[in-house]
Amino acid sequence: MKQLFTIAFLFLAAYCAQAQIQKQKLGFIPYSDPAADKYGYRQTAYENLYEAATRIFINTQRFDVLDRSKFNILNIEKSFTKGDDFINSEIVAQGKSLAADVLAVAKVTALSVTRSADQKGWSAFFTVEFKQIDVETSKALNAVQLKGEYQDDTGISLSGQTVNNPNRAKSPEQAISKVVTKMEEALNKWIRDNFPIKMKVLDKNDNEKILYARGGRDLGLTVRSKMCIRRVHKLSSGDIVAETIAELKFTKEDGVGDVTTKFEPKIKKDWPKIVQALKDYPTEVFIMEDATQSTSILNRL
Repeated sequence: MKQLFTIAFLFLAAYCAQAQIQKQKLGFIPYSDPAADKYGYRQTAYENLYEAATRIFINTQRFDVLDRSKFNILNIEKSFTKGDDFINSEIVAQGKSLAADVLAVAKVTALSVTRSADQKGWSAFFTVEFKQIDVETSKALNAVQLKGEYQDDTGISLSGQTVNNPNRAKSPEQAISKVVTKMEEALNKWIRDNFPIKMKVLDKNDNEKILYARGGRDLGLTVRSKMCIRRVHKLSSGDIVAETIAELKFTKEDGVGDVTTKFEPKIKKDWPKIVQALKDYPTEVFIMEDATQSTSILNRL
C-alpha cells in the first residue's frame, strides 16, 4: 500500500509540474500578394522566413509553434486585395480554430531575384513586415519592417585575373537564404522584445517581501534576465498597454527555479505599490522581462 501511495504521489507531482510548464500555442504565418510573384520565388521566401522565425520562437522556450501547414495560406492570400484588417480577421479565425494563444505574421511586400551577367550567381532583395496580431480584437499590436539584400559578388581581381568567390549564391534559393540570414539579428530582437516572458504571480510573502511566480528555467530564464512586475490591460480604444509597477530581482539564495521562481523588489520601498496592484488588478498583473524596444526598427501601428 505504501508503495502504491508513493507511485501515485510521484505521478501526481509529475503531472502538476507538466501542467505548470505548459507553453503558449503560437501560430506564425508568412504570406504575400500572389499576383506579385512573377517568377515563383514566394514559396522559397516563405520557407526561409518560417524556418528562421520558428527557430527563434522555439529558442525562447516560451512557445509551442503550430505547423504552418495547419493554416490555409491560400485563403489568406485570396483576401489580399481586401486590406490588412480583413486579412487579420481571417488569420485570427484560423488561429482560433487551432486554439492558438499567440499569432504572428510575415507579410512579404517586395521580392526580386536576379541572375548575374556571367550566369554563375544570383542576387536577391526583399522586404517583409512582421506583425503580432491580437487574438481577441484582430488588431496588429506592433510591427517591424525589415529589408534584406544579397548582392552577387563574382570575386576579386589579382594581376588581371579574377579569383572566383566560393560563397556566391549558385541558385535563387541560396540567394534568398542569404538575405534571411542577414535579417535574423533584427528579427531575433523584435521577437524577444515583443513576446516577452509573462509569468503569473502565484503567491506573496509580506514579511519577507517575496513574490512567487510560475516559470523559471523551463521558460529560458537565467540570472542575467532583467525582470519587472507589470499591469497589462486594454484601453477603451482596444489597444493593449503594459505599465511597469516595479523592477524585480531574483532572490540571492535561490536564483532561478525550475518551474517556480521567487522574486523580490529591487527597491524595498516599492513593495506597497506591488501589493496594491495585486489587490486592485488581480487578473492583469504579471511578472515580465524588462525588454527595451529599439525605436530605430520598430514602428507601432
